[in-house]
Amino acid sequence: PAWCDALVEEQDRWLVLGQGPERADRDPEGYSHELALTSIEDLLAAAEDSEPAPPGAVLMRRTRPTRLLAVVHDLERHPTVQPEWVGQALETIMRLVARAGMRGIALPILGGQSRSRDVETFAELLADALWSAGPARLRIALLAEPGLTGHIAATMRETIPDLHVETR
Repeated sequence: PAWCDALVEEQDRWLVLGQGPERADRDPEGYSHELALTSIEDLLAAAEDSEPAPPGAVLMRRTRPTRLLAVVHDLERHPTVQPEWVGQALETIMRLVARAGMRGIALPILGGQSRSRDVETFAELLADALWSAGPARLRIALLAEPGLTGHIAATMRETIPDLHVETR
């Protein structure tokens, strides 16, 4: 939505998931420019020396809207996502949003699962992150199917009774 100051994207430790400039098919030179590299050889050498982001980290890309890359997957593990990583990423997102004075974010169900247990866990983790960060008047556009957003809203209302949640 136009009112969103930030778009949260699900990502893995090596930044190979998602649709952002990290992916060569969308912006082949975007990532190498960010790293101030000029050739594929430089990019490969930098990758060899780099460390992956830890699970639960959030990377910020200063675009419009701001892109927040939530590192919730580790493709070298099974399962690739853990609830504690999602919770840590959500807490970091809420702190960043509050510190930056953002008023609205677009947020997918982090973890990539639509099973009811995973959705319920996500809703509880989101409510906990909102409760601990306490951003004033934050609007969240949940990027999910309408039935799932209703379930998330109901779970969040149980966790934070005075929370105003709209579903459409």
